[in-house]
Amino acid sequence: MQRSSRQKTIIGALGRRPVSVTALARLTGASQVTIRRDLSDLEGHGLVRRVHGGAVAVELRGTPMPYSLRAAENAEGKRVIAEAVGALVEDDMSLVIDNGSTMVAVAGALAGRRVTALCVSLRAAVILGDAGGAVVTPGGMISAESLRYGGAACLEALDGFRADLAVVGTDQHGGVTGVGDRADGHHVGGRPRQARDHRGLGAGRARRHRRQAPADLRLPLRHA
Repeated sequence: MQRSSRQKTIIGALGRRPVSVTALARLTGASQVTIRRDLSDLEGHGLVRRVHGGAVAVELRGTPMPYSLRAAENAEGKRVIAEAVGALVEDDMSLVIDNGSTMVAVAGALAGRRVTALCVSLRAAVILGDAGGAVVTPGGMISAESLRYGGAACLEALDGFRADLAVVGTDQHGGVTGVGDRADGHHVGGRPRQARDHRGLGAGRARRHRRQAPADLRLPLRHA
């Protein structure tokens, strides 16, 4: 079992009553040494609380999963979405690429393409920049661990960037996240004003946002 899958299994197995290291090792097929290492890592992210001989769950509402776990989740779905976005993008386009692990996969699919991209995620910016792409970053503060830009500088960059396509992340319920979410107390625009087309993507669903009425929303990309 991969580390990310094992740690998610551990989180799912914990409740208010302690679960022993032995039980978690039996559940995951890992050694007790590995389980103790996982528990230390998860506790460091505030996702579990260690007790003598095991661990208990903590209240996770509003607490983001570590990026390493999010990035490993539904990797195949993210790959399919990234390839679909790559097919939509034409050379010399200007793009906005949102924050999130799916957007990092999108950046990987676009690496080496002749595009100009404003990246809300430093992770995506590095991938495109290393491949020789023209990359714009909003500047300002970067959120720890997720490495996303936020705050007023991000707002100003999005408002001033003229894009042909905005690739915007969605959560598992289809709600817009990233540039459509709040960052560091500032609302980061639901969509860049200058973008001609908006694609809202999540590993498992994708939503197209145009400037028409909500009834005109379409779902051209979908991965089951």
